[in-house]
Amino acid sequence: MDVSQLDTDGDGYVNKAEFAAARPSDVMEDQAGTLFDSFDSEGTGSLSLDALAEAMSARQSECADGPPPPPR
Repeated sequence: MDVSQLDTDGDGYVNKAEFAAARPSDVMEDQAGTLFDSFDSEGTGSLSLDALAEAMSARQSECADGPPPPPR
């Protein structure tokens, strides 16, 4: 995904509302907000396009390994 498409106001940053508005139809708004908050480690309320792309890439890499094994 080209994260620049999420920046609907063209300011070079993606805020939580922009991120949630671009969520897939099977993702609830609060789920998207929680994911955004996990990316926004400094709590600024917005992420540069580069920071968002990096966070999404890291998240995708984590998910590529599959879910954690079930507890024993």
